[in-house]
Amino acid sequence: MAIIQLMQHRARWVFPKMVHFRIPMRRFYAVASSLALTYFLLLTSCASFSPLTVASHMWPGYEFIFYARQQGWLPSEEIHIVETASASESLQDLLEGRVEAATLTLDEVLRGREQHLPLTIVLILDISAGADVLLVQPGITDLTQLKGKRIGVETSALGDLMLNRILGQAHLLANEVQVVPVTFDAQLATWQAGKLDAVISYEPLAHQLEALGAERLFDSRQLPNTIFDVLAVRSDKLDQHAQQVKQLIQGHFRGLHAWKTNPIDSEYRFARHLQVAAEDVPLLYRGLELPDIDYNRRLLNAPAKELYNTALEIQTMMKWSSNLDNLFTADFLAEVTP
Repeated sequence: MAIIQLMQHRARWVFPKMVHFRIPMRRFYAVASSLALTYFLLLTSCASFSPLTVASHMWPGYEFIFYARQQGWLPSEEIHIVETASASESLQDLLEGRVEAATLTLDEVLRGREQHLPLTIVLILDISAGADVLLVQPGITDLTQLKGKRIGVETSALGDLMLNRILGQAHLLANEVQVVPVTFDAQLATWQAGKLDAVISYEPLAHQLEALGAERLFDSRQLPNTIFDVLAVRSDKLDQHAQQVKQLIQGHFRGLHAWKTNPIDSEYRFARHLQVAAEDVPLLYRGLELPDIDYNRRLLNAPAKELYNTALEIQTMMKWSSNLDNLFTADFLAEVTP
């Protein structure tokens, strides 16, 4: 009614001299009501829209999303990429509601679900086949020599998973080594300070540590089809952000296509963000398998048996018990082109 009164007032102001001008009140109220309804729908539409906010940290397998953002292939008003220091920070942002999606490893997604965070995997970004590593000081040549040693590890699901497998192969208990919690962004300084005998790390930092004399003793080649990097979205936000999720997936594959078809140009662009020399960029991908759209569809289409079995194995090993329903979906790949 306030809007109608305002329109009447404006009508009198616009036509003060036109004493013979008449608007049939039934027509006036009909038009006014229609305009008021349109105004209300516009307001509610604007109020309900919100961008998809995605947390991601520096990792070669996630670089295609950053590249897509850099190239303007992702609509900046609809998709916001929040760069974090580590996977732990990305997961925390999800838990605290600051973002709706994140790039994580499968085991980190399971850890989030264990903490009652509803997450669904919509894309497989890469499969680690050597990119996640245990680096040691020179002189340590066997896993059994880790007994009593200081092992740096990020307090994340992936860190726990790697440490668990390493100790299992070394036939050591957790209390037989000194576990040093150290975030990914602090590993280089901690290593340089001589505070670690070994560290569980990943690219691009692993490459830098090896340049300082660290030696590779164990890597994810010994954990085949276990470490999957994925794009996970809050399950309760999928309907709201369906179109943006598809755009993000399309951006990833567009970046991957650019890398495969024009590697030299891509290397220089990736190098700036990954903080390495351009000629070193291919080395960062030496231990990664990068699934294309068809491989993603095979992995994610129901019942997604291979991924489900891996998730079940991880849960058993980590002694977690969250429900695995709706963990994977291929629905958002349907309209995506290679």
